[in-house]
Parts: sequence; C-alpha cells; structure tokens
Amino acid sequence: MSLIKSLNSAVSGLQTISKNFGVVSDNVSNANNENYSRRVLYTEDDPNGGVRVAAIRRQTNEIMQRNYRSSLAQSEASRVRNALYSEIADVLGSSTGNSNLNTAINAFISGWRELQTAPENEAVAFKIESVAKEMASLIRNVSSELELIRQEVAADVQTAVMGLNNNVARIDKLNTLVISQGVSSSARSGFENERDRVIDEVARVVDVTVQKNADGTVSIYTKTGITLVSGFANSFTWDSTTQRLDSNLSSRNLIDELPEGSLRAQIQLIKNYADVSAGLADASDPNISPLQKLQDQLDGLAHLFVKPSSATKLTTFAGAFGAAFDSPKVYPGDNIPGASPYVEYWQQQLFVPNDIKEMDVQDITASNFYVNTNLVQNLRILARRSPQVATIVTNLTSRTRDLNLSSLSVKDQNYESVAKAIQVNFSVRNERVYSVDKANQASATKARSSYRSEVGVSLDQEMARIAVLQNSYVATAKIISTVNNMFSILDRVI
Repeated sequence: MSLIKSLNSAVSGLQTISKNFGVVSDNVSNANNENYSRRVLYTEDDPNGGVRVAAIRRQTNEIMQRNYRSSLAQSEASRVRNALYSEIADVLGSSTGNSNLNTAINAFISGWRELQTAPENEAVAFKIESVAKEMASLIRNVSSELELIRQEVAADVQTAVMGLNNNVARIDKLNTLVISQGVSSSARSGFENERDRVIDEVARVVDVTVQKNADGTVSIYTKTGITLVSGFANSFTWDSTTQRLDSNLSSRNLIDELPEGSLRAQIQLIKNYADVSAGLADASDPNISPLQKLQDQLDGLAHLFVKPSSATKLTTFAGAFGAAFDSPKVYPGDNIPGASPYVEYWQQQLFVPNDIKEMDVQDITASNFYVNTNLVQNLRILARRSPQVATIVTNLTSRTRDLNLSSLSVKDQNYESVAKAIQVNFSVRNERVYSVDKANQASATKARSSYRSEVGVSLDQEMARIAVLQNSYVATAKIISTVNNMFSILDRVI
C-alpha cells in the first residue's frame, strides 16, 4: 500500500471514529429517555481506501415492538375496566367487603322481626320507618351514582376519540418530517423516536398494525383493519346518544370492529343491549355493560318490594303490608272507572314511585323508589297488630323470591338473599376483571422491559464502545503520525 493510500485510509478511519463518538455521545445523553432508541453507526469499505460511514440508524426490533404495543392495548383496556369496577365497588360499599345494600336491607328486615317480638312497641315502629327510608334512599343513591359513572365513561369515550384524532394527525405530520431529513441525520432519528412514542399512545387506545414504507413513512391500521394513517390521517366522530363511531372513510358504525384497547373497553362498559336475560353472550361477559346490568338488578330488587301478591294468597311483602291495614284488594290493571288503576294500589303500599298516578308496578325503578310518607304514621297502628306483623315477616323471610335479570339468576330466595346475590354476582365479575388486569399489567411491564433492553441505551455497552473508539483513535493517529514522519524523511532525502 502506498503512503498516500495509507494516509487516506487513516484519515477516513479518523473521520468515522469522530462520527461514532458523536453517536455514542447522543446515546449516553439520552440514557434515561424512555422514548429514545439508541443509534448505531454502520460502516462500509471506501473505494479510495479505508472505511466510511454507510448509515446511522436507530436500533429496532419490530417483533418485540409489535408484541409490546399489543400488550399496551390489552393492559390499557383491562385498566379501564378494573378502574370502573373499583368505582362501582365503592358505590356499593363492597370495596371493604361489606355491602351497604346488604346492610340496609338486613336492617329493614331486622326491624320487622324486632316488632314481631316486641308488639305494641311504637318506638320500633318508628325505627322501621327510619330504616325503610334509609334503604329506599340507598337504592336510589346507588342508582344515581351508577348513572353518573355512566356519564363519566361516555365523556371519556369522547375524549379518547378526540385524542385518537390528534395523535393520528400528529403521526401523519411526523411522517412528512421524517422524509424531509437525511437517512443518517440525528434530526430524522428524533422524529422517528417521537413518532414511535405517539404510535404507542395510539396503541393504548386501539391495538395497531404498523407497516413501514420504503420512503421512511409508516402506515397504521387497527388490528381489525380500520385505516388510521395511510398517506393521510383518518378522523373519527362519536355520537354518545346513538352510540355510533364513524370515520371519514366509512359510513358504517365501527364500534363492533374496534380491536382491544381503552376505546373498545370504554364503549363496551356503556354499551346498550336489549335483553341480556335472553341467553345472549353479553350477559355473562363482565366487560360488557356492567353498569346497565347492575341497574337492571337494582330495578328488579325494587320491583320485588312492590310486587303484588295474587288475589287469593299473600306471598309478597307488598301484598302482606297492604292487607295489614284491611286495605281494599286493589291490584294494578283492575278496571276502576273514573280513576287511575294505580293510585289505590300505591296508597296502600310502604314503597311507592314518585308519581303514583302514572307508574305501573312493572315500571318501578331503583331511581324512583320512595317511602310512602302518607302511610308511615300507620306503622304505629300496625305495631298493635301482631298477626299482620307476623305475616309481613313471613313474606320478608320466606324463600319465594325469583330474579332473572342481566347475568343474575336467583330462584326461591328471600329479599335479603336476593340483595346478597346481587352483591355476589358483582363481586365474582369484579374479581375476574381484577385478575385479568393484574396479569395484563404484569405482561405489559415485562414486554416493555424486554423491548427497552433491546433498543434502549446501556451505559455499560456505550462505555465499552468509547474504550474501543479511544483505542482505535490512538492507533489511527499513530498511523497518521508515522506516515507524516516518513513524508518528512523523504522530503529531506529529496
């Protein structure tokens, strides 16, 4: 090799080493940046001798990145579900293992039992009035809190759709910025890192498939094939009233095409359904409509307290309570000329709707469940009627209640057992959701750690690279010095 070629080779090597020092410096300065992928310098033979920089690229692992993003979608969806179930548990008072609903109904039944054992005790009669109001108020409040949670989730869906639109537009803009930079520029790597970060945010909302294009841009689709970014940014709109998710590219409702992610989880939590008691798959799925299921069950419980007995036999609390005052046997649906068929029935009941003129027994709901304040004073009269009180207690405690609604099937139970069944049904679903979330969070953490270990910065590795580069620099500088000395000797000889 001639001295000129040796010198050219050494100089090109020194230039490559200098650029490599710059790459290592960038890596070290971003060692704690969780959104940074380390850069790696690749070399190739220089036709004029030595080596030159072929490219500087970010370290990537598409398979690990894809697995990590899928785990993000799973963990975010389960986090949303678990958070909602935790809110419901707080409303029920069951997060501490003691349901307020169970306690209130138990206190109501216990009051009647106490009146049975202490006849003519008007103080106990007043106690029944108090616990009855507390029970009715609790059932209404639980129903109201569930509706507030539903509204919050509906607002969260709107926020999620807006965030998705913003991030999809941001990715499209970053695509443009990426291709505006040279392949090896640090600015391009920075835009790519930012694009990956935004894609991760999208993956929390909907599970995605990322397609890398030859020009450095990416196209993004949901795992179910909905276009997010492909040469342009798609945009979505959500209508909470009709529960429709539309896009610029589709006129059909997309909610059933959403893959796993926070958006699908949120929509499922407030999804409307006609009749889950008819054996539909949604009935047993804890992810679908838990708020409506619990509302339905509370409505069913309220209905049990106002459900009339048959005309020939007292089999319910409402029937026994009305009969205790020698009230006329009026049942909803009877043909009463000149009057609402419901008024006379409600007038003889302890629990009534807010509007007794228009409300049928079948239409009673937990949100419209009150104590008949015009009748509570008669509880003092009832305290002196032991046989009637005994009949009421018998109907409260007898196992003749059935409830078959929204993933809950209860047969031949008393009122207290029905309330417990509602709580148990919720607790079972709550435990399932919690277990899935715990597993998904662990999987996402593991996938994140594995991926970052592959593409992130290891200070030990970078320090080792610096040591190698320093040695290469010293060796290359020595070659240049040696060649320079040889040129000096030749110059003196000539």
